[in-house]
Amino acid sequence: MRRALLLALPLAVALHLPGSALAAGPPTVPAAWVTGVTATSAVLRAEIDPQGLDTRYRFEYLSRAAYEANLAASSEAFAGAIRVPAGEADVGAGTGPVDVFFLLGGANRLLADTGYAYRPVATNEAGTATTPAHFLHTESVGASGGLPDGRTWELVSPVDKNGGAVAAPSALFGGGDIQAAAGGGALTYGSATAFAEPAAAPPVSQYLSRRGPGGWSTENLSQPFAAGGYGDHPDGAPFRLFSEDLGRALLLNPRFCEPAEPCPRSYSLRESATGALTPLPAQAAGMRVLGASPDLGRVLFESEGQTYEWSGGGLVPVNLVPPSGGPGAVFQAQSADGDTVVYTESGHLYRYDATSEAATDLTPAGGVVGVLALSADGARVYYQDASGLRLWHGGSVHQIAPGAAATVASDYPPATATARLSADGTALAFLSAGSLGGFDNLDANTGAPDVEVYRYDSVADSLLCVSCNPTGERPAGPASIPGALVNGSTIAYRARALSADGRRLFFDSGDSLVTADTDSSPDVYQWEAPGEGSCAEAPGCVALISGGRAEGGRFLDASADGADVFFLTGDSLLGADPGSIDAYDARVGGGLPEPEATTPCVADACQPLPSPPEDPAAGTAAPASGNPPPRYAKEAPRRHRCPKGKRKVRRHGKVRCVRKRSRGAR
Repeated sequence: MRRALLLALPLAVALHLPGSALAAGPPTVPAAWVTGVTATSAVLRAEIDPQGLDTRYRFEYLSRAAYEANLAASSEAFAGAIRVPAGEADVGAGTGPVDVFFLLGGANRLLADTGYAYRPVATNEAGTATTPAHFLHTESVGASGGLPDGRTWELVSPVDKNGGAVAAPSALFGGGDIQAAAGGGALTYGSATAFAEPAAAPPVSQYLSRRGPGGWSTENLSQPFAAGGYGDHPDGAPFRLFSEDLGRALLLNPRFCEPAEPCPRSYSLRESATGALTPLPAQAAGMRVLGASPDLGRVLFESEGQTYEWSGGGLVPVNLVPPSGGPGAVFQAQSADGDTVVYTESGHLYRYDATSEAATDLTPAGGVVGVLALSADGARVYYQDASGLRLWHGGSVHQIAPGAAATVASDYPPATATARLSADGTALAFLSAGSLGGFDNLDANTGAPDVEVYRYDSVADSLLCVSCNPTGERPAGPASIPGALVNGSTIAYRARALSADGRRLFFDSGDSLVTADTDSSPDVYQWEAPGEGSCAEAPGCVALISGGRAEGGRFLDASADGADVFFLTGDSLLGADPGSIDAYDARVGGGLPEPEATTPCVADACQPLPSPPEDPAAGTAAPASGNPPPRYAKEAPRRHRCPKGKRKVRRHGKVRCVRKRSRGAR
């Protein structure tokens, strides 16, 4: 009888029974986001969990200017907001998140190029729930799809590449140096194909393209060498590093060693203007480049755990960790003048002052994961610890972003970091897979977090997701900036993704951040601060640098001021480009006569060239150290034929031709 009475109670009463697994409560709103943003419309979306009680919902929205005015006046943030749908809508009384949406348009038409704040509100008899404010920005009407800052595309690599293509970073035997001149107007890169009047054909050919009054010209820098002087990986790329003006280059010398013989490495300096080579008078087993001064006047090498410095004489052993560091100390970074060194030891971050010869523990609580950057004057140190991304400056510590995952592992250490720092140390660019500063980085297709590019301004103490979609929509792919480029056994150069003044930032994104990006491939984008170039909007402007077409693009490097942005693409952005993979420059104030095509474009010749085969074979088939002996196909055996009127007879392993017998003959 008791069980029957219990089943007869109304469901709402049963849900409120003490200890019931279905206990009801106020609704929750796990997520809110926006999709389909245009110049005049958007779709507001949310997840609402009714928690077992009949729940109604609505969206509230108002212009961002009105929202911020409310905050400035200490009023309720959404005071005066428009509520949709009219009279609210019922989401039911179930349990678990339910997707709801509302299309803004028509009677609720939005204004073009305008920011809005919005939030969902869910209510049932147990209470009301909402989320923090979310933001969207409508597109501009008739927005230009052209390049920002008066940039123009210029084809850097030559039209005629002998059927080849420019190689992506680290794509050739683990190498192929790619660097831009700090002052702009020049780029060096590699290819598996020999062109531009080659004098040699190593596994990786190195080129230097320079901009002149008549256009871009290309020189093949490849050095003659005997077969077998380089292996296929990771030392197939002779050129290791260039000076910042591309006037000098550091080359790995070819080696000839027996398989069981220790094979020392040695290097030479090449002058780009004359081609003259100066061998460095030192060699050591396994010697690899750790870094160098901008003019290549000083080079750091590592061999069997020992660090050496070359500065015009022989190799001098050096210790990057100050005397105060213990046996477990790990060097992180050094200031430009060499007076300040930061290193980690047992989870602590130390700052060593060479003038006072004193080391200070910047993190008494420990927990340091890595160092992102040290300013050139040694006054600012950016690092990640167990609690978040932090900045040490002037004896105090400031938290930039919370969480042990505020940055990604590639952001540090500085030698290979994806993080970048402006010349004055006030602007930091880094990657994060966390939702920092309220930016929604959940992928629209997978629901998993996407890595995004962030910029922190220590002067304004502001954190901005520069690669997040300006409309406020969720991303459709991750963003990235390159770390130090792997070039054989050398990891010493980082492309200038952040301009020296920190006001321009270049990155690749798999998301379509502007309407001109119509492909489904990653493209190169630029963010620039208000007042920089053609940007007049706060908190900054995002613009497409590559073509946004079928092949997309990949950032290579930039000049120090960001006026030259070099990128790799398979798109033919200029009429003279017949296809293949080329290096382009999106140049401020650019514009040159297009190079003439070397062959007419007729029928199938107009199709893009196929990608080069992924064949790691050495640049010559001659047998030598590093090259396997060539193999030749065996000649097919000749078939024995008999003349007309005779037939073939095999006796005792031999073939003979005998006269055919006529029918009936015995």
